[in-house]
Amino acid sequence: GLATSLAHARAPEIFGWLARATDTAIAYERLEEPGGNVESLFAAMRRDSAYLGCTVTLPYEERAAALVDRCSRAAEVVGAVNVVARRSDGTLEGHNTEVAAILATLDRHGIDLRGKSACVVGDGGGASATVYALAQRGAAEIVIVNRSPERAAALIARFAHYVPGLVVRADLEPRDAFALVVDAAPGVVGEMNFAPGGWAIDLKYGCLPSTFSARAKEAGLARAVDGPEMLVEQALATYEIWLRDGRPFPSDESARLMDGLLAHLENS
Repeated sequence: GLATSLAHARAPEIFGWLARATDTAIAYERLEEPGGNVESLFAAMRRDSAYLGCTVTLPYEERAAALVDRCSRAAEVVGAVNVVARRSDGTLEGHNTEVAAILATLDRHGIDLRGKSACVVGDGGGASATVYALAQRGAAEIVIVNRSPERAAALIARFAHYVPGLVVRADLEPRDAFALVVDAAPGVVGEMNFAPGGWAIDLKYGCLPSTFSARAKEAGLARAVDGPEMLVEQALATYEIWLRDGRPFPSDESARLMDGLLAHLENS
């Protein structure tokens, strides 16, 4: 894994648990690259067949998209690669598992967005991945909330190009009642209005009860999905890319791994 900080401090533990649970021999190491020399790592992955690939954290996700040989559709649209897979011929594929994790979460909880309004808080890669995932699930309108009009405009323009017809707009202080609000921002989210039966999803990992989704749930405003569940969904999607050629786990196996890994993270 290529990281700038301890953002993925638990990744070795997570992939170690998955390896044991699936009886697979893999080793996951966290690599710190404060100088930004990611090109050498990508060259090493191409040369050495021992690599399955790597995971990538900010601020390298955009650079990774330029360094791989080809990108999945999701990574291309979002403009960020957070998982790289090495194929048998030495070529590198770029993927975005945030999109996969959000789609899996929507499906797992039966969150139906068809014809409904959703809100995405943030302007980075997580926000972009969320917009793309919500578009795939038929959201009628997506409202972007952030403090940078320029970045919001760039995000809206990106989706006007890749997903024409999708209704995306920016609003600093929306008064709408949303079927879903997704927190993809590093800061604290302000008050949001939820439609009856609404949902709150927090993309931030290692979440404590003080997070946005927990606050919404405790206040009786919405049903909530916390960051650890999103982290596990991403780990499962990464495992599928590296070791299953992108084929999803069977539903019963996916449920077993999800529940077991969540319990492990909560108790360790």
